[in-house]
Amino acid sequence: MAETIQKSLPEDIQRYIYSSYLWFEAEKKPLCDDLLHWLNYDEQVKRLKIGEGPELNKKIRVIEELVKCPVCVEYLCKKDKDINACYQHHFIEKERFFKSMSNPQSFIYSVMMIKHH
Repeated sequence: MAETIQKSLPEDIQRYIYSSYLWFEAEKKPLCDDLLHWLNYDEQVKRLKIGEGPELNKKIRVIEELVKCPVCVEYLCKKDKDINACYQHHFIEKERFFKSMSNPQSFIYSVMMIKHH
């Protein structure tokens, strides 16, 4: 029934409904939850043994994407106080704890250090 109603709506109305009510849940929330899980439960992260490599580079790209989205930032900051503190420091105050790193990389390492050191 719902699918029939959806298909009968004009495309612009369908887009509006998706972008207003479904977009975050469908596209961004899984990325946010994956990042939160990685930061909190990954054994390498807990041991602070994450070095340069494809996994870290992927997480940096995810951070770069997520911080551009106010809804994602709000979700992550509400879910995790360490992310909130580091986000404020790195992206609002424009400071870095690790000066020789890019801002997203410093952000990730800062969150890991606060959580697991």
